[in-house]
Amino acid sequence: LAVASVPPGSANPTKPNIMFIVADDLGWNDVGWHNPDVKTPVLDQLAHEGVILNQSYVNYVCTPSRTAFMTGYFPYHVGSQHVVFAPKRPQYIPSNFTF
Repeated sequence: LAVASVPPGSANPTKPNIMFIVADDLGWNDVGWHNPDVKTPVLDQLAHEGVILNQSYVNYVCTPSRTAFMTGYFPYHVGSQHVVFAPKRPQYIPSNFTF
């Protein structure tokens, strides 16, 4: 049995590196590639070397957006469309949804 791993940063054409950046309260015009007055050089570089998703939608609070991102379901299918999961409160994604 042989196991091979590819160190981070090395080229591997069969498995692309995929990174999603989810930022709460980040507006459309709050990044350098949409607004030249905003300086975000690292994000700009990541965006220009990757894919910029320009047609996406997030909810007005973080929990529904994060629920959709992590489960692949619209928040209203999961029951988290109007809530914010706060620390130290017994709230959760129903166990029939996987991450």
